[in-house]
Amino acid sequence: MKHFFLCLILLCFSFHAEGKKNLHSKKGWLQDGTADQRCIMASAGYYPQNFNSLNTYVLRSGNKSFAPFLYGAGANMVVPVGGRSGEWKGSLGAEIFIPQKITQNDSLQFKLGGLHIITSWYAHDFLPGNAHLALELAPGVDWGIIKFTQTINGRNFNSSNPFVAPLARTEFRIVFHPIAFGIRAVYRYDITSPRWRDDIALSHTRISGFGFQVFLGWGKTV
Repeated sequence: MKHFFLCLILLCFSFHAEGKKNLHSKKGWLQDGTADQRCIMASAGYYPQNFNSLNTYVLRSGNKSFAPFLYGAGANMVVPVGGRSGEWKGSLGAEIFIPQKITQNDSLQFKLGGLHIITSWYAHDFLPGNAHLALELAPGVDWGIIKFTQTINGRNFNSSNPFVAPLARTEFRIVFHPIAFGIRAVYRYDITSPRWRDDIALSHTRISGFGFQVFLGWGKTV
């Protein structure tokens, strides 16, 4: 995942250099109109996580543990915000984390899930003259909550871990109306408390690290 993220960044700068060379040429392959896009897409996400501390608690009562990742499913929206064409785009996405469930025995079950919202208010497009392609670098913030549920003899005991994580994302997107497709690599750094609420016995967990998203849906150039 780290290598993929670095490769996308290098690709951005390669396209940027080529785009600056050809942008003002009538025959330049980047010069085909405004670069703004408007998209509404379904999203699928994969987020590797370090659940070692949490699994230490889970493994006290059995031999099953949570997988070291979270899967997300939701929607993502891209809209022009203003400023120079091809420079400013707003992005808003929301996903639920697909629950992981563990049954240790007939009287004890664990479930891990949650949701998050990714906001990104500025994107620098390295293909500023191409209306159908976007190759972007952008900052943003990931806002979310992880929920951990213990079911003991039919009774649920819930704990939560809210997080706020500044992020950097790199994204490639193709739009040919009405179809839009995109891929994104993101790095998040959780700045909030790693403590779980409502249960002091749980070990600390931070939602930091790399992630990967794929998008598919409706889009058009504007």
